[in-house]
Amino acid sequence: MRRILNAGKMVFLPVMTFLVFFIITRITGNKTFGDFYTWKMIFINTATTVSMGYVLALNLKSGRMDLSCGANMIASSLLSVYIATSYGLNGWGLLALCILFCVVFSLITAFVYVTTKMPIIVTTVGMALVYESATRLINSGNGGNVISTGTYNFWGMAPWAYILMGICVLAYHIVTQYTIIGHESEALVHNQRLGVSLGINEKRNVIYIFLFSGFLLGICSAMYAATTVMAPQSNFASVGTVFQNLLPVIMGLYLAKYGNDSVGILMGALSVGIIKYGLNLIGWGSALNIVIGLFMIGFSIYTRLDEQSQKKAD
Repeated sequence: MRRILNAGKMVFLPVMTFLVFFIITRITGNKTFGDFYTWKMIFINTATTVSMGYVLALNLKSGRMDLSCGANMIASSLLSVYIATSYGLNGWGLLALCILFCVVFSLITAFVYVTTKMPIIVTTVGMALVYESATRLINSGNGGNVISTGTYNFWGMAPWAYILMGICVLAYHIVTQYTIIGHESEALVHNQRLGVSLGINEKRNVIYIFLFSGFLLGICSAMYAATTVMAPQSNFASVGTVFQNLLPVIMGLYLAKYGNDSVGILMGALSVGIIKYGLNLIGWGSALNIVIGLFMIGFSIYTRLDEQSQKKAD
């Protein structure tokens, strides 16, 4: 009975989000929200969001915040598309390049962090600037666009987008729940000094976490390239991509107490996907960041109040 109750709590957020937008769209005169096409687009949007969410969660669970992953993803997408189209590679070649470049860039970020010993925020913000500068050099700063190219855009369509999302869910769950690195990360975030004194190699942990997150980011990069007209980045524009995908992580880490965070982040990403699609359908797509920001603040207040009420009950 408890498992059923916890499962209900896990799916409560996306169900309520869907019902809210179902009512709003009916009031505004749109009767298409909720049909087969709606769910198809929501799940496709969720695939990219949840992949980036797992990248952020891997570092957050280790007590780190990687603000460079957005710039890393965009630079890797642009570079992979440029090479793939220049040399006639197929979609699998594009995916392999995206994973390769994301892993390499992630490891560079990790190397800078462990060698300079600068705070993680300073390191990743600096690397975000480096990767953004690279996007202005790739393809002479002309960006990239393969969303109409059948050789590559299938990564952003069903069923491949769902398959890639499933790989990300499985990989994240295995790394965090069944590997030494995942358990070491939790120990470090709870008490870094104690964890190191007990023999945890923090530098090794950083390298492996950035390696795994780079792999997941590479999958996300392929879906991003398949669904987005890519443009050069500047002035920390890529950091906005990071914060747009932070909300599912916050939701997922909270919902983890009812199951595990891998499913929780998926539920959070599904909720964000519903919000994005619903706002675009009613013509409020430009207000996405405002709504996401307000939703994040509201959810944070709710979790804080919930934690306080549970402490009083105990």
